[in-house]
Amino acid sequence: PVSGKRFEDFVIPCWSDVVKMIFELCEIYPLAGYVGFDVVVSNDRGVLIIEGNDNAHHGNYQLAKRRGMWPDFKERIL
Repeated sequence: PVSGKRFEDFVIPCWSDVVKMIFELCEIYPLAGYVGFDVVVSNDRGVLIIEGNDNAHHGNYQLAKRRGMWPDFKERIL
């Protein structure tokens, strides 16, 4: 980030809860195909969804690298 702060040792709290919630939300409307969720992990309220967007422009990453990004993200997400 612009701040220069490194995140290499940062662990997202409740990550398994975040993944579980997103999978549950995706099952509600499977025909959506793709949704980019904005997620918050709150100390007092747990995992919260701010919104879901049907176009989060993640294709931009793939265009810049000229390849799909799933292999890069797979291990970090699951």
